[in-house]
Amino acid sequence: MSLSSLAFIAFVLIVFGLFSASPSPRWRRGVLLVGNLVFVGSHASRWTALGPLAAYLAAGYVAIELVRRSGSRARLGVAIVAIVCGLLYLRGYWIVGAVPALPFAYMTVGLSYIMFRILHLAIDFQETRPPEPLPILSYLSYTCNFLTLVSGPIQFFRDFRDGQDRIAAPLDRTAAEMAVRRVVGGYFKVLAVSSLAKAAFDAAHGALFAGAIPQSAAAPAAAATAALYLIYLYFNFSGYTDIVIGIGRLFGQTLPENFDRPFAARNFQDYWARWHMTLSAWFRIYMFNPLLLVLASWFPAPRAMPLLGAAGFFVTFVAVGFWHGPTLPFVLLGMLFGFGASGHKLWQLGMTRFLGRARYKRICDNPLYAYAARGLTFAYMALAMTCFWSSMEELAMIAARLGWGGWLAALALLAAASGVVMAAGDAAMRGVRALRRGTATRRVPALIGDLSLSLQVVVIAIVVLAVLRPPEFVYQGF
Repeated sequence: MSLSSLAFIAFVLIVFGLFSASPSPRWRRGVLLVGNLVFVGSHASRWTALGPLAAYLAAGYVAIELVRRSGSRARLGVAIVAIVCGLLYLRGYWIVGAVPALPFAYMTVGLSYIMFRILHLAIDFQETRPPEPLPILSYLSYTCNFLTLVSGPIQFFRDFRDGQDRIAAPLDRTAAEMAVRRVVGGYFKVLAVSSLAKAAFDAAHGALFAGAIPQSAAAPAAAATAALYLIYLYFNFSGYTDIVIGIGRLFGQTLPENFDRPFAARNFQDYWARWHMTLSAWFRIYMFNPLLLVLASWFPAPRAMPLLGAAGFFVTFVAVGFWHGPTLPFVLLGMLFGFGASGHKLWQLGMTRFLGRARYKRICDNPLYAYAARGLTFAYMALAMTCFWSSMEELAMIAARLGWGGWLAALALLAAASGVVMAAGDAAMRGVRALRRGTATRRVPALIGDLSLSLQVVVIAIVVLAVLRPPEFVYQGF
């Protein structure tokens, strides 16, 4: 059941109708639980395909309960290894290739995000030792929430529990209107903007590998193709997030934000604080911070801490790449992420030592430097993400054609072009905000908002019905 399908919209309307039929918290929790199970079942080719998922969920619950009862760090370590290895096995990672695979097809959609939630619960329960076991129905609702199953956002259990406590609260008109606007805006991103970006990317991708582009234009073509894919990915993924957050508000759930204008980031760390924020936060809390503590215990000298931080960034981002997939392009993607994060950290350290903290900050605040940094961040991420959409054969073909000089030229061209576009976009937005301030006392802003909503609906209809096939959600396979 794809989020861009009419079946999903009908499913949401039916669940919302049943949800609204009674203000009883028990009724509403029950409706959402049944809805979650139906949504999960819709992704299985047959009922037997749900068996491994059910077994994984059951094993996760047992691990959480054992950890809660004992509070043992050793038992927590065993539980973490078991939960992670279970995911690697079900996802078919090569490191568990010696174990015979299951002899039938099974469901893999959402498995990684289920793992994140199970690990979070196990770690949290080991630390807090709640006196009562986790209710099984709450566990199923949390791990299999149809709004966050496919690809997040990753919600912490305490926030989910708070939402369950407020589930009987009535939905006021303003909140409902804001939720609908968020949903429509999300569909506009996914069905209109990302559709157009995907069509442009497909055309550029085809020309790049068809040999139709002369050697002199190979670097600009590679840069443009990479940029189009990153734009497509952003609008596809952030649009999905807008849809589920908006629908969640209709059901009284406050899901965490997952994007915060990532193309406004001035450096690599800032980018990942804005892009897929819940995944970044999860890896920071449960991998980077513990890893940094271990490294600090091995190398306690204060002067070593910045270098340990750079090393921690590299290892964490390699793990992020490996999480995306077991193939060599994803491992390479993680290494490029790691080089970007650790390289920026070392750049900060070097510039601070050479210029001093105050002078370096003044340089960073300079508009020319800021837009150059933003452009370089976008360009590096776009070119690194080439590993996300290319096979090793395609990567080898691009590398052979570009060479090191071509890659650097593509990076420089894309960084410069992106910086200019971002500066122009910010100037345009300042003009729009000034216009809004000038009409703040009249009803023009509300009229503009209604007009924008109507225009988005019209554009969605035109693009979907007359121009393009709606794209699949990119992260659905994780």
